[in-house]
Amino acid sequence: PEPMSAAQRLAQLPYILRATQGSGIIYCTTTNDCLRVAEWLQKKGFPVKPYYAGVEETTGERREDLEDALLGNRVKALVASVALGMGFDKPDLEFIVHYQYPGSIISYYQQIGRAGRGIDRANIVLMHGYEDEDIQNYFIETAFPKPEHVDETLEALQLGGTLTLNELLEEVNVRYSLMQNILRHLEIEGVVMKQKRGYSLVPGRNAPTFEHWLKVTEQRRRELAQMQAYLKHTGCLMHFIAQALDAPPPAEPCGRCQNCRRRRPTFVPP
Repeated sequence: PEPMSAAQRLAQLPYILRATQGSGIIYCTTTNDCLRVAEWLQKKGFPVKPYYAGVEETTGERREDLEDALLGNRVKALVASVALGMGFDKPDLEFIVHYQYPGSIISYYQQIGRAGRGIDRANIVLMHGYEDEDIQNYFIETAFPKPEHVDETLEALQLGGTLTLNELLEEVNVRYSLMQNILRHLEIEGVVMKQKRGYSLVPGRNAPTFEHWLKVTEQRRRELAQMQAYLKHTGCLMHFIAQALDAPPPAEPCGRCQNCRRRRPTFVPP
């Protein structure tokens, strides 16, 4: 499908929800989009709720309660980020809509695989916008902290001993969230440990070489390129997904995807 503006995608969503009997999930890649899409659909009269990692703090609604509402068909859809994890299972989930494309075929397959587990037919709709590539590249580029910021953090701990997060921020010119990210990765690498007073270096451990971080970043870029190739694929989409996952492709084209049916998407307003 061709990329669409936010206005075009928002205009299609009410049509999709009216055309399906059951409930489903609308995936967005950012918290702001979860809120924006949910608010738009609520104004159109649909019982939907946003769902993302910090939803309890910003809306006061517990994630467990939101999941139960979808399980009990008390909402038409959850407008969700990837925070709606693999543990969620609703066998009669009737549709999955992607407001933006995810960063990999694996993520896409896992998400659409939640639909139709206990029913004969489910509908999958993949939208994407002009902003999608920029969002995914931002996620890739910010997944790991920059080496120079890591080096400055380690130097501050070397000189200062045990330092609190706020004390580190006085020594390293980064945002609060970025310092949290630096410390989290250094803890994973076993270079820094958190104590009651603050953070300190683990004796005898060397600074990370960053080689692993670079490899993961390169892998994510390849996964993003594969997801973008899927959008342009003209053959059977299930064949593409199977090959991308290194699984044996079906013997015959699926006959159900948009490309196999050689027709315009089902949920395009007339």
